[in-house]
Amino acid sequence: MPALVADRHGPSCYSSVQDKIMRNHLTRQQLESLTLCWEQWEAEATTRTQKTLRARLHLIFLLMRYGGLRLGEVLALEPRACIDTVTGMLRVSGSNAREILLPVSAMRNIRRILGLPQAAEPDFLQFDQSFLRKKFYAVGSIMGLSSASVGPRAIRYSRGLELLELHVPMPLVLKF
Repeated sequence: MPALVADRHGPSCYSSVQDKIMRNHLTRQQLESLTLCWEQWEAEATTRTQKTLRARLHLIFLLMRYGGLRLGEVLALEPRACIDTVTGMLRVSGSNAREILLPVSAMRNIRRILGLPQAAEPDFLQFDQSFLRKKFYAVGSIMGLSSASVGPRAIRYSRGLELLELHVPMPLVLKF
């Protein structure tokens, strides 16, 4: 009997759990590809209104992708007040208040988007959550990714897995 228990929890069990986790989350390479896809999607906007809308959505994606923010946290931000564009420091308030240093690679796009005149408006990041999710799914579908792997929660968790893969200590990842 002990042999059966050992086999049941052996390496094959762990690989099936890992497969299940990765089915709904993106690898580091997929996250990078999705980030480039968002940049391209924003750049393809044709009208001024569409350009502003896509820039706002792209900023939300960047904050979730690199900051590991929850959807509600992003929607509550006033970006010009919370993001220091010189240092790349993002200050999140609320019950899980924290400071997050955004990567230099993300700050190029963040600075550009925050440079828009509309970014000064307090409701710049205000969207209906279902609308936002649909846009995340639409951009992910361009790459052939499932909606389960490109939704806001999946992006957040994928960021956590990415940080662990980069050998960031677990206690630090948990603060995200």
